[in-house]
Amino acid sequence: MNDCGFCIVLDHLYISNIFSVTRPNIEKKNIKLIISLTRDTPTFEFDGVKVLKFEIDDDMSTNIKTLFHQCTDEIKATIDTGGNVLVHCIAGVSRSATICLAYLLKHQHMTLLDAYNHLKKCRPLIRPNSNFFQQLIAFEAELNDGKTTVKMIDGDFGYIPDVYKISSDSYGLLKIVLDIF
Repeated sequence: MNDCGFCIVLDHLYISNIFSVTRPNIEKKNIKLIISLTRDTPTFEFDGVKVLKFEIDDDMSTNIKTLFHQCTDEIKATIDTGGNVLVHCIAGVSRSATICLAYLLKHQHMTLLDAYNHLKKCRPLIRPNSNFFQQLIAFEAELNDGKTTVKMIDGDFGYIPDVYKISSDSYGLLKIVLDIF
């Protein structure tokens, strides 16, 4: 993370929570596109910044996959013209991470496993919900002739991606932190 709360995913691509989306931070990082994945929050308006707001929930029934192509193509188009992009949700943990992972899959040609490991290094607290992860696995299969690098397994708290190696104690702490947001 850097001094403004934005985590660098790649050159020109950042991820954050909603609390870091301030005029000084947007100007400091020369953000030209904001992808906002929140419900019941204000729509940000900044001069010279395109804002795409998607009012989606972070739950087990939301179909976020319908946004993958649109969001990832907008990110690529902005980066290709030299602009910087910020993807955010409330906590910067699930929805925004899911869109960043989709971008890494589609336009950086990473496997889902590699994309997850990369993003986890950039922002250690990411944890797309299991529903979103299933959709990312399907997206990886769509992009790679049916091949996938992450599987869903039975975990202590339900069906989870195999990249989530988390103990009950750690999950409890994570739940407490997420409940704050």
